[in-house]
Amino acid sequence: MTLTIETGRSQKVAAAAYRMRHHVLNMGEAQGQGYVGQALGAADMLAAVYADQLRYQAEDPHWEGRDRFLLSTGHYAIGLYAALAEAGIIDVDELDTYGSDGSRLPMSGMASYTPGMEISGGSLGHGLTVAVAHLSLGATSRMAQLAFIAELLHDAPHAVLMGDFNCTRDRPEMSLLYQRTRLQPPQHDVLTFPSWRPQRAIDHILMTDTLDCHSVRAMPAALSDHLALSIELDVPALALR
Repeated sequence: MTLTIETGRSQKVAAAAYRMRHHVLNMGEAQGQGYVGQALGAADMLAAVYADQLRYQAEDPHWEGRDRFLLSTGHYAIGLYAALAEAGIIDVDELDTYGSDGSRLPMSGMASYTPGMEISGGSLGHGLTVAVAHLSLGATSRMAQLAFIAELLHDAPHAVLMGDFNCTRDRPEMSLLYQRTRLQPPQHDVLTFPSWRPQRAIDHILMTDTLDCHSVRAMPAALSDHLALSIELDVPALALR
């Protein structure tokens, strides 16, 4: 996905990214270790999300109307902490506790500890893996893309893969995912395209057999020619630690 940001907003995002990198370096210096490189590389993306795109209320991290940012790579948590501080969700002074015993800011992100962190994402793959894809229109290209995704998710016990697949759930290339990962075919077709008169089910939310799904439905999506898909998930407690 490409974000287009106007000049004034772009300057705001750039300034936020600069401050976030400063926070990251301070955290790494205070602890003497940490995943600094990952956070420095992700700072521009996190700044665009938190300084320009995301809806949230700093004083109420659990606000029902908020947008959810799901960080599945736990080692990038140091970058997310910097973004949360920049957003006012956590205090800048708390960043000094990064990685310390009893801190709400562990080196690998834990949703149960940190305000504003939506999911846990550990390095050993025991957490909930969330991936988003936008596949090609051509079947041959989709086959290559799905083979790569299957390689990434082949050993993920708790995973969700969602996006615009540009094909129905029963296309031959989709069998790669079902055969090489624990991802399951959607149980029902939900028409999502085109948004003004849905006739095709080409957007999907796939999940592993360890997750239970309820209430699958299509919803309007602003400025899109697709409807959005919404589901409710039952996730094992192990995947949320």
